[in-house]
Amino acid sequence: MALLAAVVLGLTVAPSAEADQYYTRYCPGGITPCVPDGYHHTYCFNGNWDAYWDRAFVHDAMQRFDHQTNYTIENKACGGSDIDVVWLPFNDPNTGILGAYQCVSVGASGRCRNAWIQLNAAKLTNYTHRRHSACHELGHSAGVSHDAPDNTDCLMSGLRDNWSYNNHHITHMNSGQ
Repeated sequence: MALLAAVVLGLTVAPSAEADQYYTRYCPGGITPCVPDGYHHTYCFNGNWDAYWDRAFVHDAMQRFDHQTNYTIENKACGGSDIDVVWLPFNDPNTGILGAYQCVSVGASGRCRNAWIQLNAAKLTNYTHRRHSACHELGHSAGVSHDAPDNTDCLMSGLRDNWSYNNHHITHMNSGQ
C-alpha cells in the first residue's frame, strides 16, 4: 500500500527545481554556474534612454523581481564597481534580438559582479513588451536559463505580455546556487 501511495504521490508532485539547468552560460571565461555575487541587486541606466523611452518599465520589472524573490534592489548612479546591472538601450531594426544579458565582470568568488542588459528600441515598441523583456533579461542576471518544465513566465522568449516569474524560476533564483 505504501508503494502505491508513493507512486500516486510521485505523479502529482511538481517537477523539482533540480530537474533543469538553473544557470545561464554567459559568464566570461566559460565560468559556470554564472550566478550573481549576492542577493542585493544594484542597477543603473546608461546610454541615451530619453531618445527611446522613459525608464518606468525597467523600474516595474525591478520592483516585481524584488517582490517575487529574495533579492533586494537599489537604483544607483552608474560608475561604481558595485553596480550589478547596467541597463542599456540599443536600436537595431535589422536584428531579431529583443534584448541581451551579458556578464562583463566575474569576482574572486567566481560569480558575476557586473552585467549589462541591453534592450532593442527598434523591436520593443510598446510598454508591455518592454516590461516583459526587462523581466526576461533580469531573470538571466539572477542566473536563470530559459529551460523549465513550466515555462509560462517572462523567461519565455518573444514578444509577450507576462512580466512575472513562475514558482520554478523563483525557487532557482532564491537558491543562490
